[in-house]
Amino acid sequence: MKRIIIACSMCVVVAGVIYGGLFLYFHTQIKKLDAQVQQNFLEAEKKLAEIPIWHKKITTDQIVKIGIITDTHVHPTRINRGDKRNDAPRYLEWSYAKPLRDFVTHMQAFQPAHIIHVGDVIEGTNEKNAVGVQGLELIKKELDKTGVPVHWTLGNHDLRAVTKDQFRQALGQNDLSQSFDVGDYRFIVWDVNQDVTLEELLQDERGETEEEEAKEVAEGKDGDQNIDGGHVLQADIAWLMEQLATDKRVFVFCHYPLFTQSIMSADGYPKKSVPNAKEIQAIFDEYRVDGVFAGHVEARMYFQDQLTHYYVMTGTKKSETYPESYYELTIDKGWPDMTMYYTSPIDYKQHKVNFENGEK
Repeated sequence: MKRIIIACSMCVVVAGVIYGGLFLYFHTQIKKLDAQVQQNFLEAEKKLAEIPIWHKKITTDQIVKIGIITDTHVHPTRINRGDKRNDAPRYLEWSYAKPLRDFVTHMQAFQPAHIIHVGDVIEGTNEKNAVGVQGLELIKKELDKTGVPVHWTLGNHDLRAVTKDQFRQALGQNDLSQSFDVGDYRFIVWDVNQDVTLEELLQDERGETEEEEAKEVAEGKDGDQNIDGGHVLQADIAWLMEQLATDKRVFVFCHYPLFTQSIMSADGYPKKSVPNAKEIQAIFDEYRVDGVFAGHVEARMYFQDQLTHYYVMTGTKKSETYPESYYELTIDKGWPDMTMYYTSPIDYKQHKVNFENGEK
């Protein structure tokens, strides 16, 4: 019996040693595993942090509506035709006022969160400063009737009559380039009219002397700071990239279409984008921009490059195919959907067009 007890005791001791050893072994392994898991987690967290925020776009169920109008080319008319002063009071003739009022009425029913004018608000050509400023103020008065915030994009025709400061002040806009957020979406209104300085333009494009320019200033016609082509300076690209550095879904509005090919405009002239459009397109790709909207060329164009949808729109005044056109933009879950409205020159009725495929 004594031997049995001793044997059992030895078994217990041996079992305890084995169990203890196994416990220590597995405890050590578990600690190593926990340490490895923690290390893997930290490495994954580090790699995730290294991914740019603009590559981690928000998944959203938000719906946002934006009203768009462009290239209104307003030219105000003297109320008193006999009043020859530059700043004589003016009004908008019916051909200019009707599409604006149709747009306002439509927007009051559509109820967008914001309205964006994509440039060439006024005609500008051969107009004095005072005429251009009145044109801007008159169209602002019309669009303000929508009761929602209106954002204004500077166009090349605007600069034929007014300076950038006059444009900004007449429309009550703090900055020519601006961005604003609506929930999960960011909208960027971008001034790309940065081609040359006034002095370079006068010397290289029009060949005017300082005396001739001084005469124009004295006559109240000192706009025309920009040739009809546009260019984006590196400082403006840096500003753009700051606005694009977000996980929000991003949509950009600028007057010039940012494509690399030349197309024929409605008036029979070849129209080109800004010279560094290819560089800007690459930035849009890198920052995962969802949509880019432009006017200027009076042609309906839609294409998708990488993840970015590009829309080129006709205006209210000069398009023969889509006269008096304006747009509803509905963004649903990050996807843009554009509808065009225009008044047919054949039946004088308003028609609705799916912008992406042109179906009526």
